[in-house]
Amino acid sequence: STNEGDVTCRDNASSISVMVGGIAGQVNGTIADCRNSGNVAASVKCNYLYVGGIAGVAYGANNNYKSTVQGCTTDGEHTIRTETGSDVTEMRVGGIVGSEAGNVYGCANYSNVSTQGKAAALFSGGMFGVVGGNNTNPSILCCHNRGNVTNTATASNNSNVGGFAGKLDLGIISITGTYSVAQSISDTSSTKTKHTGTFVGIVNPKPDKITLQDCYVTAVTGVSSWKMGGDPTSGTVTTMTTAEMQTPETANKLNEHLSGDCGYRFAYRAGDYPAIEKKPFDRAQDKPHTMPDRKMARTEIGAIYLMANTRTLNQKVRLRLSAETDDRKISSLTSDLCIFQPTNNTTTSPANGMR
Repeated sequence: STNEGDVTCRDNASSISVMVGGIAGQVNGTIADCRNSGNVAASVKCNYLYVGGIAGVAYGANNNYKSTVQGCTTDGEHTIRTETGSDVTEMRVGGIVGSEAGNVYGCANYSNVSTQGKAAALFSGGMFGVVGGNNTNPSILCCHNRGNVTNTATASNNSNVGGFAGKLDLGIISITGTYSVAQSISDTSSTKTKHTGTFVGIVNPKPDKITLQDCYVTAVTGVSSWKMGGDPTSGTVTTMTTAEMQTPETANKLNEHLSGDCGYRFAYRAGDYPAIEKKPFDRAQDKPHTMPDRKMARTEIGAIYLMANTRTLNQKVRLRLSAETDDRKISSLTSDLCIFQPTNNTTTSPANGMR
């Protein structure tokens, strides 16, 4: 599904928690193949504020279920904002999810993330505000951020701003095959204690287990390190130049340790950063069904096979397909196909053509 409208939450009544997302406020199950190209904004009074381009909160195993967000994109020139009229205890803002404790596969953020207002503690990132939490085991595979992250919100305790995430917290956290190429990451607030990194603002000083594998960033002016605070249990983040990031070798490195369950991979694009795509249809493993006493017709459109039984002749079949370019769904196509029996060969023929 696609959201192209703005999502704005305004509430003058005091609340404990407010969750705002371009697709959903909170995720308890699975969100797949969604795109948000609208602005997401919140101006509320509450203790805890969670804002994300796709979802405000994605729950983890500590809530008796583990959510999954996969194949989702935020794009366009929109900005995700929080404009709080009064102090909040904690603010978590991300281009994809504000507070992430589940699984995230094959997601990309192209939007800018901007935080404004006041909070005791602030966590803001290109992909996620905070990753992890007590008794959680989030897994993040094949994701990237291309948006900028800006904070002007004053935090009485600390502000944490990162290109990929504001904070890597407690729990068993695994991040594999990811990158951030934000051109600007800044915190111009009057907060006394600021943590800013090209990948993550701060790592919990006493993490349970954090594993980073095949994670990359490009350098950002004014940001000296990929993180502040503690250290991951295993792995690190490598800084590359733009030219290095845009090579086939980097796409291969990002893919090297992606698990088969992920379902996504990076593809090399000349003159551009690696793009996310679904893993291709495996014809050797998943061949179309055939029957010995019937001839079958097949037209291949991308990775989709259209099967027609030639006993059913001269009938129109209404098909709705999706057209994709790189890792972004751009349109839907509808076509009438007419199945017929020619003299020598069995085939399928478009009646009206694709449009």
